[in-house]
Amino acid sequence: MRRGFRLVFDDAQCEIYNKNTNQKVDVVKMSSNNIFPFNMKSLHHVAVRSEHLDDSQLWHLRYGHLNYNGKQLLKKKDLVSGLPSIQNQVGICEGCVYGKMHRFPFPKTAWRAKAPLELVHAYICGPTRTSSLNNKRYFLLFVDDFSRMI
Repeated sequence: MRRGFRLVFDDAQCEIYNKNTNQKVDVVKMSSNNIFPFNMKSLHHVAVRSEHLDDSQLWHLRYGHLNYNGKQLLKKKDLVSGLPSIQNQVGICEGCVYGKMHRFPFPKTAWRAKAPLELVHAYICGPTRTSSLNNKRYFLLFVDDFSRMI
C-alpha cells in the first residue's frame, strides 16, 4: 500500500492493483485459516555467491571457531563421530580476527561519593506487569552512591 498499490478485499480474495496504472497485479485467494498467502514472483534474476569450504574450515565453524589443536585433540581421542582428518587451516577466519581485536577500556570519568547523600542516583521503573495495592504500575528508586542504600 505504501509503494503505490491498492488492495481490494472481496469474496474471500484480495485483488492488488497498481495505483499509477490501475492495472491488476495479482489476485490472492483466502486460505482455510483466513490468511492471504502471497507468493511474490521475482522480476529480476539474482545471482548468489557461494564458496567451497574445506572440511577443516567447516568443522572450525561448526565447533564455534575451535582452534587447530582442539580439533586435532577431538580427532585423536575419537570424541566426535564422523570428524574427518583435519589439516592446518590455510586462510584466516574473519570471525576469529574480530573476536581477538583489542578494545580500549571505558574511560574512568565517573567519580564516587565521599560522603552520604553527596551523589544520589534516581531510577524510574515501570510499567510493571502487576499493579500495587493502590493500582500503581510505576515506582521511583533512589540510591545513595556512598552507602549504596536504596
